[in-house]
Parts: sequence; structure tokens; C-alpha cells
Amino acid sequence: MTPEMTQAAMWSIAERHVTDIIGGCCGTTDAHIRRLAEMVEPIKGLRLSTHSIYKQTSRQVDELTSRRADKDSAAQQSDSQGVAKGHLSPSERPSFTGQKTVNDTAKDGLSQNGGQTPAPSSADAIFDAILKGKADQCVEATRAALAEGAAPQDIINGQMIRAMGEVGQRFQDGKAFVPQLLMAGRAMKAALELLKPMLAGSASTTIGRVVIGTVKGDLHDIGKNLVASMLEGSGFEVDNIGIDVPSDKFVEAVKSYHADILCMSALLTTTMTYMKDVIRAIEDAGLRDKVKIMVGGAPVSQAFAEEIGADGYSDNANEAVKVAKILLGK
Repeated sequence: MTPEMTQAAMWSIAERHVTDIIGGCCGTTDAHIRRLAEMVEPIKGLRLSTHSIYKQTSRQVDELTSRRADKDSAAQQSDSQGVAKGHLSPSERPSFTGQKTVNDTAKDGLSQNGGQTPAPSSADAIFDAILKGKADQCVEATRAALAEGAAPQDIINGQMIRAMGEVGQRFQDGKAFVPQLLMAGRAMKAALELLKPMLAGSASTTIGRVVIGTVKGDLHDIGKNLVASMLEGSGFEVDNIGIDVPSDKFVEAVKSYHADILCMSALLTTTMTYMKDVIRAIEDAGLRDKVKIMVGGAPVSQAFAEEIGADGYSDNANEAVKVAKILLGK
């Protein structure tokens, strides 16, 4: 959109006096922002107001949220007493609400026939903590599992990788969203820090080594971090070298980390073409036959990946793990 088009589009929102902040993201320039500034402050010192109806609506939303929370609390209490009427089956409940179904309560120690069942093992607790994105709980459950004699590699393969695979599938199916995926990755990484010293020097602890970064000129971080978390949670060692990464830094990272795979991300059409420059730099350094190259990001496509000579492409974090494993023959 041109600056003028942006101003016209935003005016339809601003004139209703229902918003407090207007700004621009990727692709906007100083000219776009100047047009927005002129729109909200046409005369110096005279700004568009936020109408009182906005505050009234906000109060109504708060009241509605409060009433909904009360209903959810009552429904949860009904479930915990084992008298839920079955309006929603466990599989139909939202995945990351924190509400307990009758089956969940049984796992916590109360069986459906009224007797006691064993509490979840530490290993199960690791899996659950990652799904819920609870870093502290995941660390404590990992400590408990180690105290019970669980092998670090078994914890990684049996619980961490399985949990990240589950949350990745939920994300791909639209049953979980970016915050849940990021929180799950954070929980897994917190517990993984406990295990890394115990795994040092063991060749069987990793599927492969990955260097990942967002290319030069691009400051976007979230998608790249999602892929990094999913790769690490699936058994790869990952060196996340950040954003706005020039080609020489990619080359140096591949060399020093002895990477099996180089992953590049871009969210802008103006920066995605730099991926070709990085591949050329990898070739000039004599590393092209030593490392597989994957690319991704909103404007990137399979056709573009093939055009620039990349080995793999994925449009989401979960599929990226599958592509990486295929590239390494795992």
C-alpha cells in the first residue's frame, strides 16, 4: 500500500474513536508513518480522541470475561466431583486451558471407580509440564526423574522429544498457537540444561548440529525461534545466531559449529533474496558439500528454495523438523 492508501485505510478505524494507538510494521516507511501522524494530529496540539464509548465497551468486556470465568470455574468444579454431564467430551476441550477433565482427575490420583490410582510418574510429569509450558515444573520433574534413576537420554527421547512433537502437531492442526509453542520450547530447554552436562561427549545424544539465523536486513525473530525450539526439542543441537545475520557470520558459524544443516529465515520480500548471497558465500568457503541448507519464512516458497539452490524448505516449524531429519537420512 502507498502512504496515501494506508492513511485512507486507517482512517476508517480512527474516525470511529475506538483505538488508542496506530502504527506500522514491516514494509512501512517514514512516509507511511508521516501520513498516519498527520491523520491523528491534523493541527499541532489537536489530536483525535478516544471516545468514551470505547471505555464503556471495555467495561462490558471485563464484565463478560468475569462472568465467563465464573462459569468455567463452576464447570471445572463439576468435573472434579466426577459429575460432568458430558456436554463436551475430553477430546473436544481446548488443549491449553488448564481445565481438568474427569480423565485428568483420575490421573491425578482419583480413579473413576472411587479408588486411588498411582500419581503420574516423574517422566509423565515432564511430558505434561512441556505441553503446559511450565518451565519450573519441567525442571523439578526432570530432577525427580533423575533421582529415580532415569537415564538422561531416555528422558530426552521418551518425554521431551515426544512432548515437543505433540505440541508441534497441535500447532500444525490449529489446536495450539505461537505462545503455547514458545512456552513449550522454553520449558523443554530449561530442563535440558540439567541434562546437557551428563550428555557431554556422547555421540548418541544428537541427531545433528544446526546453525539457524534470520538473514541480513531482517529483524524478525519469532518464526526462527519457533523452528530452533522445535529442532532442539526433537534431538538436534542448535546454534541460534540471531537476526540481521550477514553472510560471513553464517559461514563462520557453520565452520566453528561443524554444522550439518544451515537454516535461514526471512519475513520480507526485500530480504529473502539475501539467502542466495549466503549460499554463494558458503560455496566460496568450500563448505557447500559439507552442509545442507534449509530456508523458510512468510514470503519464501518451495519454488524459491529450488531457484536459489537450497536443499530444503518448510512453511512451519513442525514440518521443518521432518525436513531436517530427511536431509540427514534420519
